[in-house]
Amino acid sequence: MNSERLSYLISLYLDGALSPVEKLEFENALLSSSAARSQFWDETKLHEQLRTVEQQDDLLLSVTTPLLKDSQVRVSTEARSKINWLFRPLTAAAAGIVLSALCTSAVWAYTGQRLAAKVRALPIANPSFESAEQMAPNGIPETAGKWSGDFARVVTGENGIQPHQGKQMLRFLSAANSLARPGGFNYVGEAVQVLDLRPFRSELSTNTAQIEITGWFASIPVEGQQFHFLIKAATFIGDPKDAPDLWEDIANSSLSLVQHQIPSGPTPRHWQALTVSIPVPPAADFLVFECGVLRRTPRVTEGTAEFQGHYVDDISLRMSISNPSANALSSTK
Repeated sequence: MNSERLSYLISLYLDGALSPVEKLEFENALLSSSAARSQFWDETKLHEQLRTVEQQDDLLLSVTTPLLKDSQVRVSTEARSKINWLFRPLTAAAAGIVLSALCTSAVWAYTGQRLAAKVRALPIANPSFESAEQMAPNGIPETAGKWSGDFARVVTGENGIQPHQGKQMLRFLSAANSLARPGGFNYVGEAVQVLDLRPFRSELSTNTAQIEITGWFASIPVEGQQFHFLIKAATFIGDPKDAPDLWEDIANSSLSLVQHQIPSGPTPRHWQALTVSIPVPPAADFLVFECGVLRRTPRVTEGTAEFQGHYVDDISLRMSISNPSANALSSTK
């Protein structure tokens, strides 16, 4: 396949407009040609970088426009850095390793139906918040197997919302935690957990793996503000005790990284699922994953965001492991 035809198919793929015939042609090109995969990665990386710049400009405009209408308030460097935090996964400094990982994941997804993948549920602590223990508001946890993050509360049904699974759910309260500096600009309420990947070392060393993270979110209607739910995850080399520092410099320290957002409830009080998939490099020692809520239209002068009725529940992780070499050999027989 020539590069012009492949560029056309890549464009259709990015727009979600591939026909069944074109999809088969596209899959076969990626499977059969390393040059086609390289072109796919390059063009997808450019698309993501352009989309990120557009999103960042839109969000910065939504923050500054209300202020500039009222007065000539200048957006502070600290406020701008908070906005930039949302898009650090796709900054130029990290684009080479992060986006190539994401594009590799996309190719894996295309070929996944042809590979004999082994899928298992991963054990995480308190996935539906049924424990009576409240989540510690201590930011990023330093050990695996516990929730930590920003101020939140485990609750039963309230505000017309019942738990998605079991009898309890987690309600986000604010975008600050016990370690936050006074006077900061905090827009994201987080619930974070660390998963130790070292027990899977032998499988990861010879196989292709990715972890799928799913969380269920719900909210009450909130007048005059816009919120998004998000899941963000990254893999790292090192010890879980280093997770807070590595997460702080996530764009430079992570092996692979993914983040996705959805609006908080086109239908208020109804649960909606958000799922992300992250490739797991063989060298990864642990995974950090975050479920959160983001105030999309904050006023810079308001500081920390408060959440009137935003919830998460029923979080699950599944790891898919396949052996491309074994499958390639079996397909040639």
